[in-house]
Amino acid sequence: MIKYEMIKGHTCPIVVCDICGKEITHGRLGMIFFTTEWFKEEFLKGRPTVEFITIHKGDCDILAKKKYGDNGFDEISQFIVYLCHNLKLEPDSLESYTTTEEELEDIRQQWRKQNTRPVVDKSFRQGGGE
Repeated sequence: MIKYEMIKGHTCPIVVCDICGKEITHGRLGMIFFTTEWFKEEFLKGRPTVEFITIHKGDCDILAKKKYGDNGFDEISQFIVYLCHNLKLEPDSLESYTTTEEELEDIRQQWRKQNTRPVVDKSFRQGGGE
């Protein structure tokens, strides 16, 4: 699920795993998960939309599959790109949606600190969480 967390007096959106309750700290380590059964039910009601849960890759995704069965999913990083596209938020203009130059610089600094790509290998998929 998406929540706000208060950090240094600012509300910051975070993504939390609906299975373990821990924060998903990188878009490549989490998934948007829905069951094809949920989608079929909504489609038959005339609403071709479906709710989803956010989960970690690994143990949480294995538990979600056991609990909910047949599924569809996107990596969170892909989902965000698709969502931005559907909202007509172009990559080059995203920075312009911040409110102040100070906020923009803070975002840039945080991005530089965290802009490392994790290595996700087979052992991670069988492991779990982060």
